[in-house]
Amino acid sequence: MKTLGKFAVYNGREYQFVDLNNGTYSLILNEQRDVHIGFESVRSGRYVKDVLLKDLDFVFEKNTIVKYKGDEFVGSIIEENKIMLYTRNVLLGKKYNMIMRDKDEYYLYVDLKDIDEINQSWIPLKQYNKK
Repeated sequence: MKTLGKFAVYNGREYQFVDLNNGTYSLILNEQRDVHIGFESVRSGRYVKDVLLKDLDFVFEKNTIVKYKGDEFVGSIIEENKIMLYTRNVLLGKKYNMIMRDKDEYYLYVDLKDIDEINQSWIPLKQYNKK
């Protein structure tokens, strides 16, 4: 489950949202559940449906902050029973022996049960929510 990025609510369900920058928009799903409403497989495990803005209920950006052992991180992805913590803070990266992705980007997967708190905000993207 992705916890960061652009999303849209369509027919009461949440999907990843992509602005193709040519006046078209796509919804992305990583499971087969909605092929009956027009999602098409573009590669194994990835389904896409092109949509019109007027058909979407709500478009928003999702941000997730995770408290782990008293420190704050960005929560990026939840896979099975783990969440990926991300930071650009070198001291935090070193404190938790995180994996360095780039010179100032660190990540680490931790068990969800070890998390102190998860705070998620949904920020409406007004440029897409005009009626």
